[in-house]
Amino acid sequence: MTISTKSLMFVGCLCLGACVDGVDGADADVGDEGESGETGTTTGEDTGTTPGEAGDCSGWEMLSDFFPEVTLDQLGSCEGRGYEIHASLMSFEGISITGPSVVGADGSNVAEPCVEVLCDDDYAYIASNALPHYDPQAQPIFDTVDTPIVHRVPLVSQPADVTAPADPWEDIEGCEAALSMEVQAVTPTFPPFSHCYFESEDGSQVTGATHVTDGETVVHKVLCYGQTGTVITGVPLFAPCEEARPDPYGSPLFRAYGDANTLFVDFCGTHPAAITHNHWLNEVCLEQDEQSRPVNSYATGAAAFVVEDLDAQDCAAESDILGWSYDGYPLTGTCLCMERDEQGTCVDLRRARSSYVYGGLGRFANDAAGDPDITEAAVASSHLGRELDACTQQSDCCSGNDCGLFCQPLLVQDGEGAVQMEDRCVSANYSWCGHEYVEHPSVIETDGYVYLDRCNGVETADGYRYVGTPSFPYVNACYRGEPTESALDDTYIRLDAGSPPGPGPMP
Repeated sequence: MTISTKSLMFVGCLCLGACVDGVDGADADVGDEGESGETGTTTGEDTGTTPGEAGDCSGWEMLSDFFPEVTLDQLGSCEGRGYEIHASLMSFEGISITGPSVVGADGSNVAEPCVEVLCDDDYAYIASNALPHYDPQAQPIFDTVDTPIVHRVPLVSQPADVTAPADPWEDIEGCEAALSMEVQAVTPTFPPFSHCYFESEDGSQVTGATHVTDGETVVHKVLCYGQTGTVITGVPLFAPCEEARPDPYGSPLFRAYGDANTLFVDFCGTHPAAITHNHWLNEVCLEQDEQSRPVNSYATGAAAFVVEDLDAQDCAAESDILGWSYDGYPLTGTCLCMERDEQGTCVDLRRARSSYVYGGLGRFANDAAGDPDITEAAVASSHLGRELDACTQQSDCCSGNDCGLFCQPLLVQDGEGAVQMEDRCVSANYSWCGHEYVEHPSVIETDGYVYLDRCNGVETADGYRYVGTPSFPYVNACYRGEPTESALDDTYIRLDAGSPPGPGPMP
C-alpha cells in the first residue's frame, strides 16, 4: 500500500508507545507464546474457556444489569449465525496490554482484554471489558480501564418496525439551528437535529421518535453518540459524532486526521472515554491469524489508515467481518463480493463507498428564517466562508487558535453530480448536518464503486452488510433491522456538556 505524506507525518510520534523495539512500524509477533508483541502487549498462558461456558471476563458480571430477565445458566454454546459471531471474534488468549493510561484490576498499568460469547435460541450475548489488544494512542481524557459491557445481537435479523412513528430524514429546522450555533461559536447542550436518537436524563428533551424515514423506508435511529454495535474485539462501536465537546456533535475523524500529535481518536478508530470505544473500523488493526489472534502492531495499522488509499479501487481480496450491529447484521471492511459463480468464487469484487458527501453547514443559510446568524452574508463573513474550499493543509482554510475548519480528504460532489475524494476545508461540527446523502440510481455505478444506503449498508452476494467506511458515517448510521435494547442503552454515554472531562477542549 502506498503511504502518503500524511501517514508518514505521524509514524514517528506513534513509536513512543506502539512500535516494536528497534523497528519503527514493524509488525508485532502478537501470538507467539512468551514473546513480546507490539510495545505494550505481552503474551503468556492460555486463558481460553470451554465453548458454551462463561469465562472470567468482567462483562458477565453486568449481564443481569443489562438484561434482568437473563441468567448465565440459560446461555450456552452458539450455533448457526451464533457460531459465525463466535468465529469472528478476536482471541485474546494470554494477551495483556500496558501503557501510561492503562489501569489494571490491581491498579498497575497492565490489563487483560477479553471478549466471550454465549447464546440462547434468539440472541448472542457478547461479553467484553471494552479493552482492545493495544493501549489506545489517543490523547487520553480518560484512563483505559476494564469496563464491563454485554452486547445483545439477534441471531435472526428482523425488519425495522414500519408502523412506528418516524421523523422525516431531512431535518432542515434542526440543521438551521446547528448552523446558527456554529456561526456564534455557541456550544449546545443537546443535539439540535433528529437524524439520531437521544433523550435528556430527566426526559424533558428528546430528538424525536426512535425511527426515521426518507418517505419510503422506515429505519431505526442510532444513538446520537452512543453504541451501535460491537467490534470483533468486544469494544463498542459508537455513532459518527461526538458529544458537545470538543466539536459539537461532530466528526471525531476530522480532528484526529488533522494533527497526529494531538490525537483525539487514534488511527485504529479507538479512544478511551466513559467506556473505551471505536468510531471507525481499520481493517489492518483488526486483522487476525488462523488462531483468531491479532496480527499487526498499532503502528502498522495506523500507517495504513490513509483515507485516499482506503477509497481507491484496488480491492485484492474480500474484507472480513469486523463487527456486529445490534440488529444482527455484520459490519465488514470496504471490499465486497457482489456476485459469485456456481462454485462460490467471487466474480465481482468492488470497493464500497458511502453515499454521503460533505455538503457543508453553510448550505442551510436562509435569509427568510428570521435568524440573523444564518443569513448568507453572516455565514459568508464567518469562518464558514471558506468551507469546501480546496486545500492542502489547515492553514489554507484558516489560521490561529480559533481556526474552525480542517483540511480533510472526503467525498464531495461536483456540479455534474460526480462523486470525488478531494481535500476540502470542512467543519468538524454537526456531522449529520454537514453531510448530505446522495441518491444513486444503482448501488453498482459505472465508476466501479458500490454505493451504500442511508444506513451505510448494502445487499451483497452473501446477504446484507454494513460497511466500515473511511468517510462519514464510518459505521452503521441507522438500523435496517429492528435492533435489540442495546441500541438505546445509555449506560456509558452521559457526560455533563457544561463540565468537559479532562483538560477541556483540545487546543
